[in-house]
Amino acid sequence: MDKIRTVFFRNDDVGLFSSEPVSSELVNLTQTFIEENIPISHGVVPEAVNEETVKWLLEVKSKYPHLIGIEQHGFSHTKHEKGEFGGRRGYEEQKGDIMAGMEFMKHNFGVRFSWCFTSPWVKYNSHTKRICDELGFKVFSGGVSPKVQARVFNAIGRLFNLNVLGPKEVSYHRTRRFDQKGFRIAEISPSIDVIKDYRERTLKKLDAIRMRYDNCRKHFDVIGFLLHQWVFDTRDKIQIIRELLIELKKDEELTFHLLENIQSRRR
Repeated sequence: MDKIRTVFFRNDDVGLFSSEPVSSELVNLTQTFIEENIPISHGVVPEAVNEETVKWLLEVKSKYPHLIGIEQHGFSHTKHEKGEFGGRRGYEEQKGDIMAGMEFMKHNFGVRFSWCFTSPWVKYNSHTKRICDELGFKVFSGGVSPKVQARVFNAIGRLFNLNVLGPKEVSYHRTRRFDQKGFRIAEISPSIDVIKDYRERTLKKLDAIRMRYDNCRKHFDVIGFLLHQWVFDTRDKIQIIRELLIELKKDEELTFHLLENIQSRRR
């Protein structure tokens, strides 16, 4: 590689799909990142997370402040049409949910809250990012693809300063810049989903993840991996992620950062 690149890991759905006081999948995944000394940003669902998980997150963040990020992942993770914030949901309705989630995050996590917002199912409409910007979030994280058709689509959407174009979301995650005209909030989005099938809870093979990563390197300076901890329910799956982390660490031209720190480092 001919330039320094930044890698981040975003883990969504904290608070969902577990009957345990603190999800063992969340604990095991987090411990793997701590052991490999690589940051991981956790997306908390405000209306779903329990007190025990909040307490655990605060404890692990206190012990490893540079390795653990705490983000807001929507509000209730309730699907409205395409996603929690996609489709025809209006400004006031979305703002009520996002504000309620924000107040929960501020009250429960205080200064440890990252002020990053991630939208469930990577769906949003023309209001969502605007609301997050108005409320003072510093990062909006959706999703971005390195495929040529996606890059052309996003280029057209950016030309007209749109957040959605037709039925699809426009990404402002670009090489070097993550800004949008008229917005203070940066969009920094993952481009590699390591999960193959959510219903079956299966991961992609390491070779498939490598292929996607190699494609992303051609187009992005900042490359994000998307995780969902509830899928990592076996040692074999955890081992796949550990092998990925070990492999990435061998590249001396990579740096690893929490989602919340990327934009400030690039200004």
